[in-house]
Amino acid sequence: MSSWFEKIEQELDWRESELTSMKILVITTKNNSTKQALLRSLIVMLYAHYEGFCKFAWDLYLNGIKQQNLKRNQFCEPIKIFSLKKKFKQVGGNLSSKFLWEFFSIELPKMLNEDLEFDSEENQLETKSNLKPKLLKSNLEKINLFCPLIDEHTVILNSLVEMRNSIAHGEKNLIQELSEYEKYEKAAFDVMYELSLTIIESLEGQKYLK
Repeated sequence: MSSWFEKIEQELDWRESELTSMKILVITTKNNSTKQALLRSLIVMLYAHYEGFCKFAWDLYLNGIKQQNLKRNQFCEPIKIFSLKKKFKQVGGNLSSKFLWEFFSIELPKMLNEDLEFDSEENQLETKSNLKPKLLKSNLEKINLFCPLIDEHTVILNSLVEMRNSIAHGEKNLIQELSEYEKYEKAAFDVMYELSLTIIESLEGQKYLK
């Protein structure tokens, strides 16, 4: 069993355990107001685990490929482009012909032969505290990862984000039964599991290389 698999498994396990503990409280409580409050809390917590796990997973992936200590030009095009994000921003500040010529003929070939690096500030995948499926899909494509289940669960995941926001803003969004909550949990974990497998397959099969 790879260390990557173990880390992802541990991350999924504690998140699932925490949600399971809250679901047990929902099932066992006799007070309807308490039950509805717990269901609202479950939605907020589910979103937190969905966003938190996705961030954990893609950071694990990026750290994993960086630790291979390979040159940038050995990686697939999306990884090379993502790792050069800061450098490309600098180009945008100077569009003179002389600068562009020197950058593309001298600097870019030099950078492609350097060790792969991800700048700690510039090369971060953002969640914007609203990890809607469109943003998740875009983030993953930037680093050459693909999860088809994101498209399949787009409507439910969008609804999860919106419901979390409504609850956070004090709106009275009520989920009447645990079965209503569980459709959101299933969609979120379907994507989280698929992302896990995609990352493990990419790391073990070195699919990040060109």
